[in-house]
Amino acid sequence: MKVKHILIIDAIVLLVFGVGFLFASVWTMDLFDISLGEDGILMTQLLGAFFLGFAILNWMGRLYAVADDVRPLIFANFIASAVGCVVLFLQKLDGMGNAWTWVPIILYLLFALAFGYSMLDRSTYEKPTMQTKQA
Repeated sequence: MKVKHILIIDAIVLLVFGVGFLFASVWTMDLFDISLGEDGILMTQLLGAFFLGFAILNWMGRLYAVADDVRPLIFANFIASAVGCVVLFLQKLDGMGNAWTWVPIILYLLFALAFGYSMLDRSTYEKPTMQTKQA
């Protein structure tokens, strides 16, 4: 799968979770059987803002002109996905949430694997779409 496609899919997933966390944090977390206090609502909304920012970065990053330009974005996505997967997995083992909690864990894992593979295999990059002007 090309990096461009991974970034698009990740942007859509982050957009969905970001909107849910930002505008309907209590309802969204109730889906996972996690109750929020006043402080938890604030932190969930801040997480939603972060997700929306990352969604925009990924959406715009799909149009990169040079493969090396997108490597920092791929690395940041890899770290965010890998750490998110580990944190959620440990919390799930500790008894947090319901069966739906496995959905974000699996999504984090899949994106961590996809971004990690993209960092190692340069064939996932597309050819540059912009040409430099010859003098």
